Amino acid sequence: MYVAGRNGMTLQELNKIIPKIHQDQLFKELEEMIYSYDQNLNFGLTIKNYGGRYKILTKAAVKKDMQRYVSERFKNPLNKSLMEVLAIVAYNQPCTRVRINEIRGVDSLSLVDNLLEKGLIVEVGRADTPGRPFLYNVSEKFFDLFGIESIDDLPQIKHFDPDSYQEGNFFDSNRYDENE
Repeated sequence: MYVAGRNGMTLQELNKIIPKIHQDQLFKELEEMIYSYDQNLNFGLTIKNYGGRYKILTKAAVKKDMQRYVSERFKNPLNKSLMEVLAIVAYNQPCTRVRINEIRGVDSLSLVDNLLEKGLIVEVGRADTPGRPFLYNVSEKFFDLFGIESIDDLPQIKHFDPDSYQEGNFFDSNRYDENE
C-alpha cells in the first residue's frame, strides 16, 4: 500500500502481490493491522478504506507535527462551481450533464470536463433517453479527497417542504419570535 501512494490498493490488487494468501485471509490480516495501528498511540500511521481502496495515512493526532516537516500543504483545487457540480453528481448519481444543468440553471459542460480531467467523476455508461447522454458517478479519487468510504457517508440533505413555507415580509418589525 505504501508504494501505491495516494491511490492506495484494493484487496484484489494486494492479493495479486501476495497470491499465496487467500483473499479472505488477506482481508482478515488487513483488518487486524488496521486495528493494531489504531490502538497503538505511539504509531503515527493508520490504514483506512476509501471506496474499496486501502491507504496508509498519517494519524490526525500527529498531523500538525508532520506539517512542520512537509512544505507542500493541501490546497483545494476546486472552486465553488466545481464543488457545486461535484455535489450534484454525488447526490444524484448516476447523473447526466443535462440533469446537472437543470439543477444549476446554467450550462456546466466545461465544469464536467474539468472534473473528468481531475479524475473526480467518471463516465459509467449512457442513459436510455434521446441522445443517449453520458452518465456520471463520483470516482475513487472523490472518496480519497473528501475522506469518506462511501456515498452513504455524505451528509444528509435537508429537504425543502414548499407546503410548510410561510412567506413573510423581511422588513416587518413584527417578525420576531413572541416567546423571546
